[in-house]
Amino acid sequence: MKRAILFLFLTLLSQGAEPHKKVGPLFQTSDRCFACHNSLSTSTGEDVSIGFAWRPTMMANSARDPYWQSGVRRETIDHPEAAKEIQDECSKCHMPMARFEANANGKLGEVFSHLAFDDSKRDDRLADDGVSCSLCHQIAKDRLGTRESLVGGFVVDTVRKLGEREEYGPYKIENGQNRIMRSSTGSGWLGFIFRFTISRTFTVCPARSGLRPGRGCSAGVRAPGERTVERPAWP
Repeated sequence: MKRAILFLFLTLLSQGAEPHKKVGPLFQTSDRCFACHNSLSTSTGEDVSIGFAWRPTMMANSARDPYWQSGVRRETIDHPEAAKEIQDECSKCHMPMARFEANANGKLGEVFSHLAFDDSKRDDRLADDGVSCSLCHQIAKDRLGTRESLVGGFVVDTVRKLGEREEYGPYKIENGQNRIMRSSTGSGWLGFIFRFTISRTFTVCPARSGLRPGRGCSAGVRAPGERTVERPAWP
């Protein structure tokens, strides 16, 4: 009798449970950013391309680190009963985009399933991209800097769709610039305007990261060490 009641209870519970709503896509890989944030040079010819500067860093190559990969493998061999949890924990920092999307969809992060880095698979591309632009620039202020935010506890908007969410930076983007950037993928006249616009001169502020079009580092005053950067237009 008790078994029959328990079976009935579990059946009703399973029928009332709603399926997990799929979340995503949440991120873009860095190749979507390089088109505009590379080919930057100062008036003296110094290359200050943001993409090229990021690509060889530990953050960009966090998923490719063979020492980390072997460390995760050793841990899963020593503790096979916790292999899935180990991969989820270790992918927090080394494959954060793939892991965050997996967690947002009710799954654990994986490591070894992505190591082929198959470009035809979106999850592999996210994993391979390491600590990438689209991740860091979407981290919201919620819990930021608190103990809860440490070790992969950052917050990214999972409600709004891709293209509607904000990506944060040190400077305010005017509405006109925003519209131009949103239309930059077009091959028509809007795309031409975008390519023409980004050929303007930018200033690099040594005390802060990022580029500011048409203005100095502080209220139009040229700071010591400030450099002009020319962004050539594409043919």
